[in-house]
Amino acid sequence: MQGTLRKLKSSLTEPVQYHLPVGEHLVDLNAFIGRELTLTFSGTILCSNCGKKTKKAILKVTVLYACASLLVAICA
Repeated sequence: MQGTLRKLKSSLTEPVQYHLPVGEHLVDLNAFIGRELTLTFSGTILCSNCGKKTKKAILKVTVLYACASLLVAICA
């Protein structure tokens, strides 16, 4: 399976459920507990807002209103 990774999703159930969005798929990570899982970086970074290729990764997920112009500049 391959695709762009998105923010990990969790559900507060018993037990807690963890899902990792990978491209169009939602991977149930609970099925991998106790097993080895390998992720390989393709070398491509895509903007989580517009999907365009970028050379820089921004580690913040939330964009404040004051930062909107920065986001527009990166995606342009």
